Amino acid sequence: MSTSPARPPALTIDELRARIRAAAVPIPEERLEVVRAILSDALAPLRAQDWRQVQGLEPAVTFDAAPAGERGAAGAGSEARHGR
Repeated sequence: MSTSPARPPALTIDELRARIRAAAVPIPEERLEVVRAILSDALAPLRAQDWRQVQGLEPAVTFDAAPAGERGAAGAGSEARHGR
C-alpha cells in the first residue's frame, strides 16, 4: 500500500538549477520554466514511486565461459579443484 500523494511535487527551480549545474548543460534563463515543466512531467512517475517498498536485487552471479586454456587465474583454480 503506497502512502505517496496522487501527484508528486513538481521540480522546483532550485532543483532544476542544481541539475543543470551537475549536467553542465547551458540553458538560457528564459527557458528554465519550460524546461522545469517538461522535466517535472518526465520525472513524475519516478517521483510518485515509494522506493521504500521496492525490493533490492542482489548482483547477478557471473562466470567465465571461455575454454579452459583461455581462462585467467580464477579459471585455473577451478580446473585444479575438478582434476582437469
